Amino acid sequence: MVPDKQVVKLFVVADSEIVELHTVSILQALDLLFKTYSVFNVQYPLGWKTFWELIEHGVFKINPEKLTNTARELLISYRFISLTA
Repeated sequence: MVPDKQVVKLFVVADSEIVELHTVSILQALDLLFKTYSVFNVQYPLGWKTFWELIEHGVFKINPEKLTNTARELLISYRFISLTA
């Protein structure tokens, strides 16, 4: 983050559509973007596919059995999931 700077506007861009959000929470913006991909069944952008699959399987627990061992270890190390998950 840049000192003395703050987020004043956030936008979600999915499938070439730009939507201005009425929040300055980056977490809420990421949540909305993930749900947009899910609801409209849009494929994740190639460069972000691994990131979004980690969110999908590890955080939201959608088809968690598809989580790769590397991703599972990362989530365990950051305590998003337990060792028994």
